[in-house]
Amino acid sequence: LLPSYLHIKTLVLLLVLALCLFVWGKWAGPYLGGKKKFLAGSGLAACCAFVFAVLFIVPLHSEDRQYWQAFQKQEFFAQLGQKTVVLKFTADWCPTCKVLEQTVFTQSNMEALAEDDVVFMLADMTRFDEDRQKLLTALESASIPLLAVFPESSPYSPYIVRDVYTFETVKKVLDKARRKS
Repeated sequence: LLPSYLHIKTLVLLLVLALCLFVWGKWAGPYLGGKKKFLAGSGLAACCAFVFAVLFIVPLHSEDRQYWQAFQKQEFFAQLGQKTVVLKFTADWCPTCKVLEQTVFTQSNMEALAEDDVVFMLADMTRFDEDRQKLLTALESASIPLLAVFPESSPYSPYIVRDVYTFETVKKVLDKARRKS
């Protein structure tokens, strides 16, 4: 049985494959000969291979991993009250999350945000995890993207940023959390 987190990716791949086969059957197969037929078939196969690579092989997140640590329940609670904790909920299947990774959490932006008193944690919701889901629910949210900033001085009163946000918004919330600490 196919895991539920692969359903969308598999459907997209099958749709692209069906489209490539349709193009082959409608135009390339009956009308082209020899070298052109081979090139058309190779191009359509390359298209399918590219889509497969993007969906199943490319790394989950594009932001620089040196800043983000994977959410672990014990580590998360150990850091609360010790440092300011920035917890980002994201998923591979979330297009808005992907846009935020490419615009808000760039290398240069992360360099500007990173300081010794801040821990950046990534709660990946691509696959179901009970601990991450319970924390998301406790933050009164059912959807992602979500960014929660837990100040060092009041770790049980986080600042929540939902849906679409900018680097400036993240910076303001993080600065506010640091001042509170």
